[in-house]
Amino acid sequence: MNFRLEDSTCQKLPLKFEEIIKGIITKSQSPELTQKEIFLTLIIYMFIENGFVPVVQDTSTSDVLNIHQISTWTLSTGACEITFILTGFNDIPVKLLMCSLATTVLVNVFINDVNSEVYSICLPINEYVASPEAATIPMIFGDLRKLTYIFKNKIVSPVKSSILCYCGYSSASLFGLPEEVLLNILLTLPINDVINVAITCKRLALLLENSRLWHKLFLRDFTEVVSDTNDWKKLYKDAYIAQKEERRRSCRLTGTLHDLMDFSDFVSYIDNPLWDVIT
Repeated sequence: MNFRLEDSTCQKLPLKFEEIIKGIITKSQSPELTQKEIFLTLIIYMFIENGFVPVVQDTSTSDVLNIHQISTWTLSTGACEITFILTGFNDIPVKLLMCSLATTVLVNVFINDVNSEVYSICLPINEYVASPEAATIPMIFGDLRKLTYIFKNKIVSPVKSSILCYCGYSSASLFGLPEEVLLNILLTLPINDVINVAITCKRLALLLENSRLWHKLFLRDFTEVVSDTNDWKKLYKDAYIAQKEERRRSCRLTGTLHDLMDFSDFVSYIDNPLWDVIT
C-alpha cells in the first residue's frame, strides 16, 4: 500500500508505518507509555514523509523502519528532543522538541541557524491516538487526515519556507516572498486586513514597522498633508479617526439608520486592540 499518512483510514495505514507501530506495541510496558510512544512516532513519521531526515549520533538516517529506535521520550520529564535535516540542506539542523502536558503534547520546532522563530503547536494525544489497545493497528488512530493537514500548515510549510528563503530559493508561501512583493500585496488590502496580517507571524509584524509602507497607505487612502513628523503610522491612524469623526457628525445630521449602523461598526473597530499594532 503505497500512500501517505493523510490517506489512512480505520482499515488501512501505510505499510511501513504499520510495521513500526506493531514493533512499539510488541515491546510495550504500559498503555500510557505505548500511547505516547505511538504519538511521538507519528510526529517523526510526518516529518520524514515531508522530506526531513532524523539525525542519530551525528549521522542522518533515512531508514523509516527504525524511527521508533530514535525515540528519546523521557518519562521523568515527559519531553524528547530530535534533530532533523531537510533533504538537500544538510548544513541547517532543525530541532524538534516535544513536551508532554497531561493529555496533550506541545510540539516546538527551531531552526537556530536561520532565524529565532519557534514554530509551535499543541496537540491532544487522545484525539489522534485514540485506542492504543484496539483490535487492529489502523483502529488505534483517529482523524489522521486532520492531523497531517494541521501539522503541515503549522509546522512543515513554515519551516520549509524559512529554510528556502534563507538559502535564496523562492517558495509557495508568504514566507518565501521578497519583502518588496509583500509590501505590494499589503498595499492592495483594506486597512483592517493590513492590521490583521501583523498578528500572523513575527516577520510580517516587523514588516508592518516599515515607514515607507505606511506612507504609501496614507497617500492611497488620504490627501497629502504637511507635517513635521515622519511617523506615518501615527499620521495614518490620526487621519483615519478624524475621517470617521467627520462621518459621525454627518450621521447626526442625516440620522439614517444605515449611517448609524455604519458608525456603530466604526466604533467597535476603533476599539479593536489590533490597532495597537500601528500605535
